[in-house]
Amino acid sequence: MTKEERIQLSKVNKKGKKKDEKFFSFKRGFIFYWRSNVFLLFSILLFLLNKNKWAPDGDSYVWLFGIQVEALLILLSFIACLRPRILE
Repeated sequence: MTKEERIQLSKVNKKGKKKDEKFFSFKRGFIFYWRSNVFLLFSILLFLLNKNKWAPDGDSYVWLFGIQVEALLILLSFIACLRPRILE
């Protein structure tokens, strides 16, 4: 089997349809963004469970954590829009 035949077989999924070969897809980035935001929401809710026991300025650190992670998730969602490279 030649390299071109293997590449053609890798482009076809089990149902015989071609995979999405777009280089940049907002759909992939959007799915990653929402899944990661659900995880971020649950982690912030876990921080907020014992809010009564915090120091008076503790809530500002949690919001700072949330904002920093949200900025990172926006950056990573743009990276997730790119097509993954398949190394053979």
